[in-house]
Amino acid sequence: MNKLSRTYRIVALVTLSLAVLFSQKFLDLTDYDRSSLTGKFERENVRASSQLVLIVIDDQSIKQFKQWPWPRSLYARLLQQLEPVNPAMVVFDIDFSSPSFTLQDQLFEKQLAKTSYPVALASVLVGQNPQTQTLIENVPITQFLNNVLLANANAILEPSGTVLYYSAVAQNHRISIGGLLAGINKTDSDPILIDYSIDPLTITRISFKDVVLGNIDVQQLKGKKFLVGATAIELGDKFSVPKYGRLSGVEVHALGYESLIAERQFMEINNDFTLFLAVVLLLISLLVLNKSNVVVIISYHLLMIVLLYTTNLLLHHQFKIVLPVTLLYITVAISIFWQLLVIIQQKTTVLFKEINRNNYQSAIITQVIQDSSNAIIITDVKGCIKVANEKAKVLLHINDAAIELGEKIFDYLAQSEASFNKLNELSHADEQTDYRELSFVNIAGEAFYIELLVSKTNFEQSNTLGTGRHSQQIFDITITDITEKIRIISQNRQSEIALIDLKNNDPLTKLANRSSLNYHLKEVLENSPQHNCLLILINLDTLKEINQIYGLVLGDTVICQVALMLNEFTAKKGKVFRFSARVFAVVYKVGSQPSEKEQQACLQAIYMLFTQSINLQDQQLLMSVSLAMVNANPGENSAETLINNAVQTLDYVKLNNNIDYLIYEENFANAIKNKVLLKREILRAIENQEFVMYYQSQHDLRNNNLVGFEALIRWNDPEKGLRFPDEFIPIAEEFGMIDKIGELVIALSCKDAAELSQDITIAINVSASQFIDSDIPSLCAKYLKEYQLSHTRIELEITESMMMHDFEIVSEKLEAIQAMGIKIAMDDFGTGYSSLQYLTKLPFDKLKIDRSFVANITHSAQDRALLNSIIFLGHSANKQVLAEGIEDLESLSILKEIGCELGQGYYFSKPLPLNEMITKFNLKDSIKV
Repeated sequence: MNKLSRTYRIVALVTLSLAVLFSQKFLDLTDYDRSSLTGKFERENVRASSQLVLIVIDDQSIKQFKQWPWPRSLYARLLQQLEPVNPAMVVFDIDFSSPSFTLQDQLFEKQLAKTSYPVALASVLVGQNPQTQTLIENVPITQFLNNVLLANANAILEPSGTVLYYSAVAQNHRISIGGLLAGINKTDSDPILIDYSIDPLTITRISFKDVVLGNIDVQQLKGKKFLVGATAIELGDKFSVPKYGRLSGVEVHALGYESLIAERQFMEINNDFTLFLAVVLLLISLLVLNKSNVVVIISYHLLMIVLLYTTNLLLHHQFKIVLPVTLLYITVAISIFWQLLVIIQQKTTVLFKEINRNNYQSAIITQVIQDSSNAIIITDVKGCIKVANEKAKVLLHINDAAIELGEKIFDYLAQSEASFNKLNELSHADEQTDYRELSFVNIAGEAFYIELLVSKTNFEQSNTLGTGRHSQQIFDITITDITEKIRIISQNRQSEIALIDLKNNDPLTKLANRSSLNYHLKEVLENSPQHNCLLILINLDTLKEINQIYGLVLGDTVICQVALMLNEFTAKKGKVFRFSARVFAVVYKVGSQPSEKEQQACLQAIYMLFTQSINLQDQQLLMSVSLAMVNANPGENSAETLINNAVQTLDYVKLNNNIDYLIYEENFANAIKNKVLLKREILRAIENQEFVMYYQSQHDLRNNNLVGFEALIRWNDPEKGLRFPDEFIPIAEEFGMIDKIGELVIALSCKDAAELSQDITIAINVSASQFIDSDIPSLCAKYLKEYQLSHTRIELEITESMMMHDFEIVSEKLEAIQAMGIKIAMDDFGTGYSSLQYLTKLPFDKLKIDRSFVANITHSAQDRALLNSIIFLGHSANKQVLAEGIEDLESLSILKEIGCELGQGYYFSKPLPLNEMITKFNLKDSIKV
C-alpha cells in the first residue's frame, strides 16, 4: 500500500466513523431496531412450557357471574376447588388493595388461612412520594397479608407504550409475579427481553367459571403453578406488545415467567459494541475494496447486507443474542455512498485531466508547427491558404494579409498544383500523399532545392452552436529546404568528430562513462543554479546469469540493447551514462523542484521499460532491475555526495527483496545504514546460535494450576546484551529472514518441551509471512519427531492479520495442522481483522484475548461488558478463551467471574528462561532425565 492509498484509507476511516457516530448519537434508531426484532419474533413460534396454568377471567366468566367486581367469596371458592389439585402455587393478578363487604373479605381471609398451598396476591407501584422520594406501593388490605405472599404486578412500558422487557424484581426490590412463579430469590435484577416467539395461546388456560363450578380435570392439573387474571375484553387490561398486537396483563406475566425459566435468556448487544462492529465493517470495506470498480463495490455491499441479515437471524434464533442492526445497515449505506462519491470524484478528475491534456497537446502541436525548421502550410481543397508557419512565410514570402484574403498556394508555389490535382483524382482507398523533389524560385527571386510533401486528410469541426460536427477535406504541405539540411548535417558531423574522447566514453555502448558523469553532475550543480538535478542508477540484476548461460559476447549484446533503449527513452530530456559493468546512470536536469509523485512517476516509467522482453538469439529474455533515485538542489550537494547517496540507496534496494526502486531521502541515510547493519548482525546471530527462548506461564484460572508456557524469542547479543523481538523481527521480515528464525523458534521450543512433563504445553508464535510462505506442518512434524514429542505438546499461535491473505490457503494449512493433533490459538483476538465468521469457519481451538481488553476491566464497566461479550462469543463457538496481561488479583477475580478459563500475565510470572521457570514453579521433579 503506497503512501497516497494509506492516507486515503485513514482519512476515509476517520470521516466515515464520525458519520456513523453522528448517526448513533443524533438519530433515533430504536423504532427501526424494534421493528426488526418484531419481525424476527414473527418468524418463529415456540410452545410454552407445561408448568404454568392460566385461570382466566374471560367473557364467559363475566357473563356467568354477571356483576363486577365479583364478591370475594368467589375467589375463596376458587381456592377451595383447587385443593384437590395440590397446586405448587397460586398467584392472583387482581387488585385486593381496597376493602369489599366485610363478610366477603372475612370469607376470603378464612380461605387464605386454611389453604394448604402457597398463595400470592398482587401489589402495584403507583408513583413516588415527592417529599420522601420513596416509592408508593398499593398492597392488599391488611387482613389478607398474614397468609399470602406478595408479588409485583407492574409492567415495564417503553416510551412508545409497548411492553418489551420483564424484570424478576421490581424497583422496590419486590419480587415480580413472573419472578415468584419462576422461583427466583433475589433482591435486585436487570430486566430481560420477553421472548415473544413463545405463543401465549400454547399456555394452558382454564376459565375461572369452570374452576369455580368444578369442571376441571384434577389429574391433568396436579402440581401445576396457577396464575389468575383477567383476559375479558370489557375489563380493558391490555398492553401493546410485539407480534401479538395487544395482550392482557396476566398473559404478559405468563410470557415473562416463560422467559425467566428458559435455559437461555435474550442478551442485547450494547450500543458501544455495535459502534465497534460498525467501525470494523468500515475498516474491512476500505481494506479489501477496489475503489474504481462500481460493480465490485455494489456487489460487496449487497453481500455485506445479506451477511448482516443472516448473522442477525442466526444470533437471534440460535444464541438468543439481539444485535441492533439498523446502525450497521446505515454503516453499509454510508460506506457505499462514500465509495461511489470517490469514484465520481475520480472520474471527474480524469475527465478534467483529459481536457487539460488535449488542450496541452493542441498547444504543443501549434508550437511545434510554428517553430518547425520545415515550411508548413494548411489549405482547403481549392488550395486557399488557411495556416502558414514562420518558415513558410519566410521561404515563400507569404504575409498575413494573403492568408486573410484566402490567396492560393499555387500563386507562390506553382509546382504544388500538380500534387493537388493528383490527390483529388485518387479514391479514398488510395494513399493520400504525394512526394516530390524539385528546384524552386520564390517571388523574391531566391532559388532553392526542396522536398515537397503534400497530404490530403479529413478535418472534423464543431458547428457554431456546438450541437454537431461536420467534416471537410484539407491539404497540408511540408517543404524541406534540402540545401539547408545538407549544411546542418555537415556541421553536426564535424562537431561529433571533434568531441569524441575515448577516455570519457564507454567503448562498448559509446555512452559517456563514470568519469563523464562526475564532470556532468558538477557542471549541472555549479553552473545551472536555476535547475534541479535527478540522478537515477539502474542495476541489471540478472546480467550475471545471462553471461553465465549465454556467454559474455551475447551479454554485451544485451548491454548495448539496454543502452539503446535508455537513450531512446530519455531522448533530449536527459543523458545516459555507463556507470559500471552492470549499472547505468540517467541524469535529468529539470526546471523546478519535482514533487514526490513526479519522481515516483519518473522511476516507474524507467522500471516499466524492463517489463518488455529483450530479443536474444530468437529468445525473449526479461531483465530484472533495481533502481535508485537521488534529487539534488543546486548548491546543496556535491557530485561525489550525490553519487554516494545514489549508490547507498541502490545497495539497499538490491538487499531488500520487497522493493524494486527507491527515492533517497535526507533522513534516510542513517536508517539504511542501520537496517543493513542490523541485517548483517541477524545473519551472524543465526549462524552463531545467539537466539534463545524465554517463557511466560499460562494457568487454569479455576484453580491457578500451571498448564503451559508461551515461547518468546530473545537475542542474546554478546556485544549489546539482551535484545527484544520488536527490534529485529520487522527487519527479519523485511529482508526475508523470518522463515529461518521461525524454524529456529520451533526447534528450540520442541527441544525445551522434551525436558518437561507430558501435561505442560508450549505455545509457539508463528508470523503471518512465515505461515503463508513456509511449510509449517512439515516443520512441526520434523522437530516433533526429532525430540520424540506427542503432537499435543505444542500449540501454534497465529494472528488475525493472517486472515488478510487468501482465506482458502490459510484454512487448508490450519486444517492440516489440526489434523496432526496440534492445537491452534488465535492470538491478539479483537485487535485486527477478525470477523464473527472466523469463529466457526476456521479450525482453531483457542482465543487469546489481547491485553488491551484486560488492562482497564478493574475500573471500566464498558471494558468488562466488552470482554464478557468476547468470552461469550468464544464459548458460543466452542473455543477455549485465554486472557493476556493479567497484572493483579482484582483483574484475575473479574476474569474468573465472567467465565474466562485460562490466563497469563505478570501476576503469575514475567517471561524467564526455562531453567528459571523450572525453579519458580518447582518443576524439577517433572523434568525428564
